[in-house]
Amino acid sequence: MTLEIVTEEEKEERPAGQGRDEPNMNPKLEQP
Repeated sequence: MTLEIVTEEEKEERPAGQGRDEPNMNPKLEQP
């Protein structure tokens, strides 16, 4: 498991969804 602490600005620049929900890009989670 990896935990990143980011600023509010970084949060806006790199959105992430729950699990494999969109936006699925940070990090990209592939289907098993």
